[in-house]
Amino acid sequence: MSLLYNQIELEAEYNNAEFYLDRKYLYIYIHRNIKKMVDAEWPILYDKLEKLHKTDVNVILSKLPFDDVVTQYFANW
Repeated sequence: MSLLYNQIELEAEYNNAEFYLDRKYLYIYIHRNIKKMVDAEWPILYDKLEKLHKTDVNVILSKLPFDDVVTQYFANW
């Protein structure tokens, strides 16, 4: 059994993006920066999942939410 108090999901942080007044650059800026954040989160997410998998845990209780990717990962065990 594993008890977690870690968030195990990917987050898109739209609220932290910097907005420019020129609208034609706004979408490009937000898209590129959110893609960078999500691309950086994938290795962290899979590292957490691999650590859980290596412990041979069969029950996971978490106070924080799981992402659909995490649910699918656990379903494939």
